[in-house]
Amino acid sequence: MPTNLTEPFSRRTFLTAAAAAAFAGPLLSGCSSSSSPGGKSGSGSKVAMPTHVPFNGVPPDLPGDIAKGINPGYLSYPAEHVKTVHGKVGSGGAFRVFVTSFSPPPPPKAQNSYWQAINAALGVDLKPTLVPQEFPTKLAAMLSSGDIPDLVTMYLADAQSVRRFETVARSRFANLSEHLSGDAVKKYPNLARLAPDSWSSTLIDGEIYSTPTLRIPTGQVLYLRDDRVKAAGADPNPTSIAEFEQLCKALSDPGKKRWALANPDSVWNAATIYPLFGVPNGWRLNPDGSLTKDYETEEWQEAVAFMAKTWKAGYWHPNSPTMSDADGDTFFENGSVAMRQDSVVRYAIRGKVGFLPSIMKPFSADGGTVTTYEGSVTDFVTFVKKGSKARVEESLRILNWLNAPFGSEEYFLRAYGVAGKDHTLAGGQPKLSETGTSEVQSLSLRFVGGGPDVLYASNGNTPMVKTMHAYQTAVSPSRVKNPTTGLYSEAASTSGTITQQVTDTINDVVLGRKPASALKAAVAAWKKNGGDKVRADYEKAIAERTSGKKATS
Repeated sequence: MPTNLTEPFSRRTFLTAAAAAAFAGPLLSGCSSSSSPGGKSGSGSKVAMPTHVPFNGVPPDLPGDIAKGINPGYLSYPAEHVKTVHGKVGSGGAFRVFVTSFSPPPPPKAQNSYWQAINAALGVDLKPTLVPQEFPTKLAAMLSSGDIPDLVTMYLADAQSVRRFETVARSRFANLSEHLSGDAVKKYPNLARLAPDSWSSTLIDGEIYSTPTLRIPTGQVLYLRDDRVKAAGADPNPTSIAEFEQLCKALSDPGKKRWALANPDSVWNAATIYPLFGVPNGWRLNPDGSLTKDYETEEWQEAVAFMAKTWKAGYWHPNSPTMSDADGDTFFENGSVAMRQDSVVRYAIRGKVGFLPSIMKPFSADGGTVTTYEGSVTDFVTFVKKGSKARVEESLRILNWLNAPFGSEEYFLRAYGVAGKDHTLAGGQPKLSETGTSEVQSLSLRFVGGGPDVLYASNGNTPMVKTMHAYQTAVSPSRVKNPTTGLYSEAASTSGTITQQVTDTINDVVLGRKPASALKAAVAAWKKNGGDKVRADYEKAIAERTSGKKATS
């Protein structure tokens, strides 16, 4: 569940194999097939990556370090807003944007002060196509029709979950390399401020085809109800798996309807339990350039066995097998569950609760080397329609405006809208009004461009900024990346079914419906039915990325 800390809403995507297949079908007949399929996104770049120029206009209260995965923290909203865009942006005509939406439709433009203000700032007549559901299918229909909007924004996962997407992208969208590679990006200073790592996900065959929308890459964390821990007289920071079990036992009392753990919308808190056992973050890159899937390791077997052991011991809420994310919130907030896995920014963007949780410090199951998972720094990617150089440059000027950094004049307008209508100020801190929630969120411009992420509590829970910054600082040395992040695999785009089969087997083993030996059979089936092809795609892409040359088949 990707979330952004600096603005008052969250977002998520739901991808299915059926949707991916629906995307692929109608596209291929209308697209060039001049390029061979295979993993190239994120491979060795044929062009210089965009020069990074940090934004120093609004000093943070808590300094960040982009190389170490530490975001700058702000304990209050900056009083002065720096202007970062000068001169004309748009040419005055209609400008079309295609983007997903998780909100009700916006009020009509004539009654929408935010929409009007954005049009005035951009110098265009913005005409958004907002897609609330079945995004891959509707994206496919749009692309196959040939009627391409000026900007098309999609989750990175959407792009990587469809067949032959790179061929499709080259046939429909502009190659942005001449505009954004190296120092050329300085013409668009807010794009130059985006994290260097984020651009690797915008490459197709070594060239830049999109702009990234950033997310905080810190992986999922395990929140604790400090009041529950204190009442149980337990240690909130175990240093081994045995001590963690002791904590779970102390926090679990089914007779009083209290449990240590819950499983909302996740595979048994895998994002925080797997690292305890040293399970690779998706894949392990070996010295010879080969890849080992997490499923194929002994560490993974041990982690699943631990999940099964703690389920049998009664440490998980009994609704865990079918628990929704909303239920997970409810049970954690009413104290039924003492620990909850979620995004590092969760309690600084959602509405206020009657408590502020702490974050468990990571540890190793055997007391050895600590590892934590790092996620992708890129959330969405935005493509520009093929067209004249002047039109492409206009689109990039608009993306430059939308990617203005936190603390800028442009960011404030995009995130909070018109004063007195879309937001109010209390103690200098902006808060969206009911009208603002409707107008600002529904246009989904945050997905098109958001600027560098920072730590700021948009819901007013300022202490959480210090908690999150301290956590990022503490885990910085232990971060482990997924070596396939940003890479495209043709086989992976259709591997949803075989992956789900492994997930189903994990559930069966944890719940005691199947023996642990069923895991090996599920992994063998995964390999045979497409997993080894996914591996081959990624290994080829990594070889290309390392050498900077296209690998031969």
